[in-house]
Amino acid sequence: MGILSIPENTKFAITHADKNSFVARAFVNIDKERDEYEDIWQITEKTDEPELIADDIKNRCVRAEKKSESSSNSIKKEKCPDSDGIEHIFKYGVDSFADRVIHYRMGSPQPVYPNSKIPTNAIGLPNYRIMLSNDEVTLGCRGSITLEFSRVRLIDGDGCDICVFEVGDDVEATYLEISEDGEHWINIGRIHGGIFCVDIGQEERVKFYNRFRYVRLTDLGDQCKYGNYPGAEIDAVGIINGILVK
Repeated sequence: MGILSIPENTKFAITHADKNSFVARAFVNIDKERDEYEDIWQITEKTDEPELIADDIKNRCVRAEKKSESSSNSIKKEKCPDSDGIEHIFKYGVDSFADRVIHYRMGSPQPVYPNSKIPTNAIGLPNYRIMLSNDEVTLGCRGSITLEFSRVRLIDGDGCDICVFEVGDDVEATYLEISEDGEHWINIGRIHGGIFCVDIGQEERVKFYNRFRYVRLTDLGDQCKYGNYPGAEIDAVGIINGILVK
């Protein structure tokens, strides 16, 4: 078997191996400053033609780099400050934000006003103004919401990777989980209320090759006894470090 020569900006990961086969994935670095990689190639069995694989990888690297340059020039980036006043850039604009509700489980007690029970208020760009403005969804005490990113996948990059826009008069914490397939979840942990951004790489099960499509937020029940809006109020969830879906 020959020597497999690949570009320097490509990483490999063996995601499965047994006596009969293996699964290997290759990733090209499309953003050196943010250490961001795009999944470009996968093989699911052994091969005696590594040179052909190398050529295929090189061609995909060129296409990925061109696509990255084209995307960065055409998309309007969004900038949003967190509760500490630190400004974060969402480089894929509106596509950086969750755009589909997968599941909404209202907690108990529930919010009083009907417009605070609309789960689709949590998708799209953050646009909260005041309560009763149909800009957020209230989870209710220990309620939860599962959201999907259809155009961008969450990855572990440099610094904070994802921001949760929890709004309203009270600051209420949530429990954050992320998933690639909507079935197997990784617990990122407690998220402080307010506009709070998180480095998912602090959880050791998160790897550089993971591409997360779903997030689940669960109210922790810190402030559930009183008021018209029990539980966290979610305005939006946005990806800072992510890659566009091909």
